[in-house]
Amino acid sequence: VYAQTGKGDGSVTAAAHDHARTVNGDVKVGTAVEPVEAVTVNGSVDIRMTTLTGTDKVRAESVTGDVNAWLPATLDANVSLATVTGDVSADYGVAASAGKKLSATIGAGGRTVTIKSVTGSARLGRLAADGSIAKP
Repeated sequence: VYAQTGKGDGSVTAAAHDHARTVNGDVKVGTAVEPVEAVTVNGSVDIRMTTLTGTDKVRAESVTGDVNAWLPATLDANVSLATVTGDVSADYGVAASAGKKLSATIGAGGRTVTIKSVTGSARLGRLAADGSIAKP
């Protein structure tokens, strides 16, 4: 699925490869299949995946908004989170270095997960199998 808008929010819920982009608006993606790419310039990004299949990448980026990626409670990934003026936080027992960046291997590694924002926060959270937010 490829969804793109110049102005306005974008939302994708599908069991397929998802690419969602907008310039002015929020991006929300719910899927179980990578690769996933969710990008906006002015807005927030929210990715929710209760399962992951394959080893493709997950990418979530914004210039002026918060970026949240909620991935399965059990995760194998090489993760990279960064922000310039916001906060970086992650579940899975990993901590940010200097508060603005985080690079870590979770579980066995494998797929690449990139979460970036310039003026917002970057968060990697755990999602339970039922879609609820899992405890860190």
